[in-house]
Amino acid sequence: MEYLKNIIKGVVIGISMMVPGVSGGTMAIVLGIYDRLVHSVATIFKDLKNNLLFLIQVGIGGAAGVLIFSRLMEGAITSYPYIMRYLIMGVIIGGLPLLFKKAAESRTGQAGKTGAQRAQGNTSRSRSSADTAWSHISDYIFLLLGAAIVLLMSLEPESLIDMATAGSLAGYIFLLVSGFIIAVGVVLPGISWSFMLLVLGMYEVTLNAINTFNIPFLIPLGIGMAIGIFGTAKAVERFLQKYPRKTYMLIIGFVAGSLAEVYPGAPRGWQLPASVAAFIAGFAAIYILGKRGLAE
Repeated sequence: MEYLKNIIKGVVIGISMMVPGVSGGTMAIVLGIYDRLVHSVATIFKDLKNNLLFLIQVGIGGAAGVLIFSRLMEGAITSYPYIMRYLIMGVIIGGLPLLFKKAAESRTGQAGKTGAQRAQGNTSRSRSSADTAWSHISDYIFLLLGAAIVLLMSLEPESLIDMATAGSLAGYIFLLVSGFIIAVGVVLPGISWSFMLLVLGMYEVTLNAINTFNIPFLIPLGIGMAIGIFGTAKAVERFLQKYPRKTYMLIIGFVAGSLAEVYPGAPRGWQLPASVAAFIAGFAAIYILGKRGLAE
């Protein structure tokens, strides 16, 4: 029955990944399989049979979840763009407390080490205070860096879409590179691949490609994602272990910077109260889910 549970968890993760702002990594944390996923990818050849079997089970479920939910998301965004954008904004903002708490937890661990160092004398205290001050400053540098990267990535989404759908060699190379970038959203908790697609201006065109089985579009994008996942998983695992707070502050910067791209303007008429309700619903859903995941 373990394999069935892994497939079901994969379906839930796949569905969550189709909503920009809902991180598949965060959902994996909530479901209790994030560490195993990253470790299985990072050390796949150390226990090839078990790691591969686990990844295939979750992968089958994830693919099913994407296929099940992609058509629904495409139709909803096309029919109700303001409401869906405000729902996505609520989800994005609702996920920030989870990320800030993760960052704070890593800060607490660092603070404990600093306190132990203070006992060594005045020189150690002065050095420790300076190190702590610089650590705080560098944390916010990472936050601003994350926001700046997202804003730069979203400067010219129309030209990116044109390149992605050109069907030329340059277009295929661009999709390969985009897949590698999007892989960050698969590995890191707090960012989703659909979020990265949204930042690149490719979310809706990718939804359409999935629903219409546009193979020339999906294959290079998928290959790029596979290379990115297996190529960065080990580095992400080490970075999260060694610099957890800076990693989460960078993620927070990514997420916060994306709001400028998601914001559709002020809705009018009946869409105004509906958009507000959608925002509140999205915020509440991911906030409650995030708290539950931390509690488990």
